[in-house]
This record gives sequence, structure tokens and C-alpha cells, in this order.
Amino acid sequence: MATLRGMAQIKKVSAREIEHMAEYFEELRSSCSGWLTSIVSGQEEREAGRLFGRRRRQEMAEDPLHGGWLEEEREKKRLKKLRKARQSRQKNGRKEKNARKMSGV
Repeated sequence: MATLRGMAQIKKVSAREIEHMAEYFEELRSSCSGWLTSIVSGQEEREAGRLFGRRRRQEMAEDPLHGGWLEEEREKKRLKKLRKARQSRQKNGRKEKNARKMSGV
């Protein structure tokens, strides 16, 4: 800003134009600063929420009053994966069987 205002002392450059540009650049700097701050703040909020959730789940899982629900949840997920894998194998087996019937083997 000081450099722009210093240029106003040069006779070929209009002082009014320089002042206008200096104000414009100040406005841009301020808006960019606000935009960056909002992005960083949003990222920090998401990270804090993620870390809180992780810590809370772990605390709940370790708390004997909650009955180890986290282990039950993990077991449900494991069983769900097993069911999906089994269904997929059965589906592929049926396709092969149908393909053999169609080819006459």
C-alpha cells in the first residue's frame, strides 16, 4: 500500500487513481483473509468433531456401564461381511451352473 501511495508523487500517475487502487487492494486483502480464515476454521471444526467422535466411542466401549456395545457392533459388521461374501459366492455358483446347462455340459 505504501508503495502505491508513494507512486502518487510521480507526476505521470494520477494520485486519485493510485488512492483508488490502494483502497481496492486493501479490500481484496481483507476479503481473501476472511475467506481463508473461514476455510481453515471449517477444516478445524471437522477434525475436532472427528477426533471427539473417536474418543467418545472409545470411552463408551471401555466403560463397563455400557456393556461393551462396541464389540457387539464390530461383530455385527463382521457377520454382515460374511453374509455378503457367502451370497456373492452362491450367486456366482448359480451363474456357472446355468451357464453349464445352456452350453449342454
